[in-house]
Amino acid sequence: MGFWQGLLAGLAGKPIEHEEPQARNRMRAPRSNLVAEPPDVRQDALPGTYRVGLVDEQQYQSAVKSLCVGELVKLLSEPDNPNDKRAIVAVTFLGRTLGYVPKSNWLYTAINFEGHGATAKVMLVEEGQNGFHSVVLEVALTKDRIGRRRFTR
Repeated sequence: MGFWQGLLAGLAGKPIEHEEPQARNRMRAPRSNLVAEPPDVRQDALPGTYRVGLVDEQQYQSAVKSLCVGELVKLLSEPDNPNDKRAIVAVTFLGRTLGYVPKSNWLYTAINFEGHGATAKVMLVEEGQNGFHSVVLEVALTKDRIGRRRFTR
């Protein structure tokens, strides 16, 4: 069973084969009554997925600490961001900011200048030596553009 099928099966409450009981319970447990429906698994995704570490997570630690590995996140453009007019922010489906795709990452260029969209899920959340948690996403490029949101602090 692939990751996406396992994730959707877990959200639907179906048993997941070959999974640890802890992972199965984490996937089934809702975080709140406001949990958004997961997006459809895109059939037009380009082949391959890519890992990217976010930047500026230290400003959003409460949201980062609440993440689970495998959780779906959205990548959105922030054209009114005063630091970067082409900023790509990662947010939970509840709208909580997690951090930004670094300008130095080639995905930043693919999304901003080549017109790709993207779907993403959390691959890793770990605590660094400085006490801050960091996030690594697994990103799959799609053929449609990413959404936009207004910059918020």
